[in-house]
Amino acid sequence: MLKLRVWMGVLVAIILLSGVAAAADNAAGKLLLLPLVPGKDVDTEETEKIDGVLGDRMTKFVKLEISLMADFTKLQGDKATRKLIRCGDDIKCLDKILARAPYDLVAVGKAENTGEGTLMVRFRVINLKDGAVKRSKDFEVEHGKFEDKPHARQWTMDLLMPVEALIGEEASAKAEEEAPVTKPSSKARRSELASEQDVADATKVSFQAFVQGNIGLAVQKIKKATENRCGCNADSKAFGLKAMLEAFQVAYNRVETALEKGDSKVIIGNLEEMKTLEHELSGEGKDFQITEPSKYFVQMNTLFGKGYALQAKGFLNAGKYVDARESYQKALEFAPTLKEAKDALEEMPKYAERLFMEGAYMVDYAPEEAKRKIKQVLDIAEKGSDIYKKAEAKLKELDSY
Repeated sequence: MLKLRVWMGVLVAIILLSGVAAAADNAAGKLLLLPLVPGKDVDTEETEKIDGVLGDRMTKFVKLEISLMADFTKLQGDKATRKLIRCGDDIKCLDKILARAPYDLVAVGKAENTGEGTLMVRFRVINLKDGAVKRSKDFEVEHGKFEDKPHARQWTMDLLMPVEALIGEEASAKAEEEAPVTKPSSKARRSELASEQDVADATKVSFQAFVQGNIGLAVQKIKKATENRCGCNADSKAFGLKAMLEAFQVAYNRVETALEKGDSKVIIGNLEEMKTLEHELSGEGKDFQITEPSKYFVQMNTLFGKGYALQAKGFLNAGKYVDARESYQKALEFAPTLKEAKDALEEMPKYAERLFMEGAYMVDYAPEEAKRKIKQVLDIAEKGSDIYKKAEAKLKELDSY
């Protein structure tokens, strides 16, 4: 019963932190990420933090559609969720409960104290089509140190790449290799592999294309690098870069589409994702001795400015002048020369006059709404200006009634 309560606490935290996970574009399959099972004497607050950060990172992985417990509950209901929680990390139990659920894979981890100031997290990724464990990974992290974003990114790459091995394509290929008639010799198979240097060079070329501002070419090059594998450590590097570049391309395309539609929410949300990915990609550049920022690093500031200016315009149309001013100011933080934002801020005294007149007109029949409007004047007018002084005087007058 205690274990159930702990798990329910973890579930609540995940629901609050994650919301509904977005489906990955062109995903190869669906994976359900379960909250960590806390072992004996493991601080559940720490596992909840890990769940939150790792879940947030994994939902940005474009090769698989990632679902969290909140999504499972929404889809299957509380009763099914309670049954799943009782399974803990029991593979047979999980497989049985999820037999008819719309997932190809499930990932479950258990956290144990090592007794040396670190936490050992043992993860398994299970293919629900055949009930087999496709990947087992042990991760060690210092207590309280998982807030570092690189941990979540590295764990995601190690658990999910390459995707083919998880969804069964690699297993099918292996079966074909083992057929007596077609099985090539070990020597022949080795000769078909690219060299480690070839893969490393191709990966670097892809990264250079990203730095130069050509995400389409970068994705094209990294796909070739992952197709021509070497069966060595360079493959892992290439697959990791591929996942990040593809995620960046998806977000970038969404921003371009949203700009055409004037959808500020989509623009700003996807730019935040691009900003995170660009930061992580810049860290990868050190391995290639490339330290210059990508062209997207500069371009994103301009795009952020346009996004916040569009948001401000929406606030203006809705009569939310204070929110509009704040959004225009945010736009100028990213793009100081953005004329639209500058011009709009210069127009704010006119909006302040309009608010004052509206408020003064409403004094007799809606005094509280009149106060609200006149208080907004103080928020958007320059302190000490004539309209600011008029608003101050009017508020004192209203307070004296």
